[in-house]
Amino acid sequence: MPIYEKAKHISKCLEMAILFEVSANKPGNVNFVVGFENTRVEHFLASAVAAEPTFEEAARRGIAVKDGKLPLSRVGMGQLIKNCVADIDAWQTGGNTLLGTVILFIPIAVAAGTTPLKGDVFELAKLREKVKELGNGVSKLDSEVNSKPSVKEYKKKFLAMIDDNLDTAGTLALVWEIVKNDDISDVDRKKLVLNFDKVLGLKLNKKTTVKIPENVKLLVKERDTARSEKNRTTWF
Repeated sequence: MPIYEKAKHISKCLEMAILFEVSANKPGNVNFVVGFENTRVEHFLASAVAAEPTFEEAARRGIAVKDGKLPLSRVGMGQLIKNCVADIDAWQTGGNTLLGTVILFIPIAVAAGTTPLKGDVFELAKLREKVKELGNGVSKLDSEVNSKPSVKEYKKKFLAMIDDNLDTAGTLALVWEIVKNDDISDVDRKKLVLNFDKVLGLKLNKKTTVKIPENVKLLVKERDTARSEKNRTTWF
């Protein structure tokens, strides 16, 4: 099967899985019969369609890893998850519909890309092996962080989360915890987060220059002046 067709096949399987899941009448879940005030079945249907292109991209990257064209460290599952959630949010207003599903399905899409097909069918045993291999592969991080006890502990936690079915949500929370931890030096925090980002693929080391418009600068200046003069009528 050509690369394009295989990647599309994987993404469509995952999209269909979401559609089947939301179609099931399960207590407490949104479905075609039951919904919540601000989250209804159409939000999940839109989310499934919006997520499909990122699933396809994840599968393409998995295929590239299998063919030796892309190192595993550059797959960027964290960035794929972030992009997928952003696409979902852009296409529906029902809130957090598929975050957990996306965190689960992106690694599966990558692993499926590395798994051989028999016709258009995956052997589940081999797919499971590839998911496990993927987890083992991303846990092999280069050691570039100083060996302070707190730093070692964070690295150990990160590797444990990756080994635990690619717990991407947990690793992102851990990164945020590190950023807020003043007990670690700024240098060590930066090294640690950037080392983790080799797996997460969030491109945190990429610098972006933002130019503040002059009218915004003027508004900030006026607000500061109003605050200093205790003129509350113009604070906001």
